[in-house]
Amino acid sequence: MQILFLGTGPTKPIIREKEKRSNSSVLIDGFLIDITPMFLEQVKDLEINPDEIDSVFLTHAHKDAIGGLEDLDKWIGKKINVYVPEGVNVFRFSKEFKNLNIVNLKPYEEIEIGDYNITPFRVIHYEYHPTLGKKFPTYGYRINNVVYAEDMEAIPEKSIKYFKNADTIIADGTMWFGKQIRGHLSIDKTLLLAKKFQPNNLIIIQAGRTYPNQSEALVEIKKFWDSIKGDTETNIYLSYDGMRFNANELRDDVKLDEGIYLPEPHARLIREGEKKLIIKEKEYPNMVGKPLFYMDDKYAYGILRLKKPKKISLKEFGMLKQEHKITDEERIKWWNGANEFYAYEFDILSTFEEPKPIELPKGVQTFVESTKFLSEDLEETGSGDVGGGETTGFGLQPIWIWGRKKKGKIEVKLPSKEVIKLIQKIETYDPTKVNNAQLADDWRIVNGWYSTYIETEGKGIKFSKETIINLAKLIYQEIVKRVKEGKMKHEFKPEKMKPHSRELYRIVSGESVIMAEWRDLKFLENLQDFTVIKDCISLIGSSVTQEHKPHDIDLLIRFDEPKNDFLKRAIEVRIAKMLPEELQDKVHFVWGEKEGPHDSFIPLYDLCFRKINPPKVVVMNENKIKLMEPYVPQKPLGSAYYDIDKFIEALL
Repeated sequence: MQILFLGTGPTKPIIREKEKRSNSSVLIDGFLIDITPMFLEQVKDLEINPDEIDSVFLTHAHKDAIGGLEDLDKWIGKKINVYVPEGVNVFRFSKEFKNLNIVNLKPYEEIEIGDYNITPFRVIHYEYHPTLGKKFPTYGYRINNVVYAEDMEAIPEKSIKYFKNADTIIADGTMWFGKQIRGHLSIDKTLLLAKKFQPNNLIIIQAGRTYPNQSEALVEIKKFWDSIKGDTETNIYLSYDGMRFNANELRDDVKLDEGIYLPEPHARLIREGEKKLIIKEKEYPNMVGKPLFYMDDKYAYGILRLKKPKKISLKEFGMLKQEHKITDEERIKWWNGANEFYAYEFDILSTFEEPKPIELPKGVQTFVESTKFLSEDLEETGSGDVGGGETTGFGLQPIWIWGRKKKGKIEVKLPSKEVIKLIQKIETYDPTKVNNAQLADDWRIVNGWYSTYIETEGKGIKFSKETIINLAKLIYQEIVKRVKEGKMKHEFKPEKMKPHSRELYRIVSGESVIMAEWRDLKFLENLQDFTVIKDCISLIGSSVTQEHKPHDIDLLIRFDEPKNDFLKRAIEVRIAKMLPEELQDKVHFVWGEKEGPHDSFIPLYDLCFRKINPPKVVVMNENKIKLMEPYVPQKPLGSAYYDIDKFIEALL
């Protein structure tokens, strides 16, 4: 079963740099579950055609699940069935639909569509548990051996059996550890579902704003799962928008024999991260979505998965040269006279640490049916986490391969995105040997490690702090080197980093971090001077009401006497010093008359805020105290007060 996640986020979408989670929706072999307000954007981003959607199933009546019905009706261009939970009114969005045939589904009544058995069952979403999901009808669906339960905080007793013996459960995991919101599960409870029902695969959807970024989340999820799983062998996934896989691949161990042949140097260029597109003269729909070894005539370099191709013209072929790296001489040699081509994007599932020698069958031009390896030992050839890589945006985890120790055959145990390990063999890791995409991902990985180390005080990860920092330095220095040489595009953005990542960046780079650049702060132009208290300081008393020379000069101040002695003295001393010396001792300040004077008065000052122009960044430096060296006094980091014990500790 081909499964494509159109959206994997909560009600309010998450849009972050290199990480987008739109409203949750999934396409399972032509069955679209939920039609979100972001539907048109989702199908455009993923290049989904109307022919790929055969029918729609709705889970509940919230807008994030049914808000795209009108868009679907206009876009689909054909008649399709929309199956809705009993009691859900979809006509509040439109009085009628041109192409949508609304079909009410009763819970627990199985329907058959072709080779698929589909059963709707109740889950408890936004209501009190005793109603058993009846007050606010919310359905989960079991489609053959795949279970989908999107918005759920509990499972009624009658629905439990539909989670049993499932191959894959796709379930709500909206809130991060220790967080909770009405109508949804937190990630720890979702993982407990996996332990209870033990499917082959649990896929977490609807990750909300309480989550850290993808790579950090994967580390923490794995850590928690390892602590509770016992002998459970469920594979855990954190989904992301655009994630695709074949459910059949996920069910059992499968043999991976097929490969895609690319003449030298094109397979090697993929390994090095230079080649982003594979061009073929024909469309090969049966090869899309499969894991394939990618190889030339001597070596296999790793495993990739082809995406649905885009048909391009000869002119577009020329415009995409930087992506596919095919020269005009190669084009003429391979496809002389061709004016149309198919451009395949791809996901890298694994990159072998060293290229694997192969024996290529004679006459191969495009695909290899059975890959024959010459190496005896092919165990654990997975290269580690490639999460956040340039090929998928973010979140692609490693594929893990177990060899039979027989020539020509290896077995692959999927999932290709399983959260198992990150960088392998840290003691021999060499950042100069990996491609740009892997190097960028490794930087994210060590940031996740460092964060875990700090937050758990070293208990949540097997590496020492020193080891993590040393590895981070190697990766950082290699990235900087490649950027300077023009071999890699990468920009560190410390002002947008989370605190622990920013701390690690400071350590390895030796730089102070400016927290913001003013190019993004144009709103400051709207800020103007303003008055807080009109007539804040006024002359009152006999100086105003009598003609003779007064004994005192009374100044009324329209707010309470400050508890902060500095502010009180700043006002009184400054005013007194502006007066002739013979009058300074006669000034009497009257604090606390907030209503203002009750008799004739002379207003002297308004309390105003004056804007600083132009605005500039004030950088807070961090300097260490050293014996016998001059030191400019500074505020202690992380505290408003000086801690003598810590000061002495720093000196020692």
